[in-house]
Amino acid sequence: MPPSFQRHFRLSLLLLLFLLAACTRAEGELSTDTPTETSPALVSTATIPATSTHPTVPTRKPTLTASPTRTRMPSITPGPTMTPFPTRTATLIPTFTSTFDPYSTRIPPVQCPTENPNLALDFGVPANEFAYLAEPMLEFLNLGGTQQAVITAYKLRDTQADERFIRQADVTGDGVPELLFTEPGTLNVFYCENGKYLLQTPLTETYHFNIPVITYVMDLNMDGVNELVIFSGDDRFRDIDIFEWDIISFRYLMDEGRICSSLMGPSTFKFSDNDSNGIKELILLQTIPIWTEYTDGLPWREETRTCTWDGNHYTPTKIDYSPPEYRFQAVQDGDRAMNVGDFDKALDLYQQAIFNVDLDWWSLDRKIYEIQIAQGETTFPTPVPDTNEYYFLAAYARFRIMLIHLMRGHQSDAEVVFNTLQEKFPTGQPGYEFAEMAVQFWNEYQISSDMGLSCSAAIQYAANHTDILTYLGGDYHGDQSLSYEPPDICPFTSTPEIP
Repeated sequence: MPPSFQRHFRLSLLLLLFLLAACTRAEGELSTDTPTETSPALVSTATIPATSTHPTVPTRKPTLTASPTRTRMPSITPGPTMTPFPTRTATLIPTFTSTFDPYSTRIPPVQCPTENPNLALDFGVPANEFAYLAEPMLEFLNLGGTQQAVITAYKLRDTQADERFIRQADVTGDGVPELLFTEPGTLNVFYCENGKYLLQTPLTETYHFNIPVITYVMDLNMDGVNELVIFSGDDRFRDIDIFEWDIISFRYLMDEGRICSSLMGPSTFKFSDNDSNGIKELILLQTIPIWTEYTDGLPWREETRTCTWDGNHYTPTKIDYSPPEYRFQAVQDGDRAMNVGDFDKALDLYQQAIFNVDLDWWSLDRKIYEIQIAQGETTFPTPVPDTNEYYFLAAYARFRIMLIHLMRGHQSDAEVVFNTLQEKFPTGQPGYEFAEMAVQFWNEYQISSDMGLSCSAAIQYAANHTDILTYLGGDYHGDQSLSYEPPDICPFTSTPEIP
């Protein structure tokens, strides 16, 4: 073999060996696969401390070249333009103690005057002399006197005073109790702001100047702030007033019509979560009124009003009465039930109006007679029952029963009632007008099967015969009575779904 060839051969062999070695090293550096238990050369033999929270296998390297000085994040790989995260140590993690208040940066603490528990309040007015005491209370509190010292001084002056007239309670939602105090016609609330006590009077008038009673302090509408419930009046008129703090003053939460706030007679109220949604309904328990309200509004029944929180006020949503005493009351209660879709109750009441012989009669003469009896007069002759009343009310009740059957899709039952109405109330019979009105309704329904169009035909008939509404309810039927107009006879405007 020529020497030159041998030299080239040896050089080529050395070059080949060098390339093989280089490839082997490159393969080791380029491999980023997580080692497995079948790779014994890469498995660490070090003992893992029991308290270690780090994995024993190496994580993937972000670059081809290992960087021994870089702290690698176990789950975040920085991109080419991302600044690597610094090494975190335990000293960088804030430690919260039991005194940390997460709301301290959002709600500033209420500042009251610095209290001096040694101060005692002297009103300077004899206990047997009337005086308004809110102003001296305010002055005393701003001098450093405590709320409890005010309560103590007032109870020494009025030994009958209790938490219905003076008490502490948080009614502004700041966690600091306010002082609540009632005087004739007035509710006073003492609260702190900017290092001093201020006074607001949410209630400034009551019936006959009576002293209002602090009845409840509770969160009725579940908004985190206690409502202030005040009851005032006497056995003739009583008022319920509910107030809630609204940033800078108290807001009145009752309906404008005062159905939810006014009571007559020795009536009362309560709160109850009837629908189990956490927000309490206001329940007014109206008894029989006294004085001229009784005679002017005869006849009376006990009444239960349910008022519901609508997001801004308490508004009336339901009125229930004690069982009917007079026949017209059974009819009206049936109408009330039907108007809210309670067809079973309506059907029962209409049937009572037709068949219950214990229901009494009512007329204008009967009302005048009852008023004179209540006033102690006996000169007015005993009135004679108006026999026409029963026939008008019974005919109307049958018409409404027919509507119930149609609303439920029971046309055959409705037809039976319709035919009975025609049979029992021929022309000339008292109440026959309702039978004629039923004919107008029935003829339209046979054509269109539409309750709205059929009611329109009945309403038109009633508009032409308004005298048939007299027996249903009017001025002489009392303050609790419904008042009827032609559209009330058949109140459906379209065919609803069958319940």
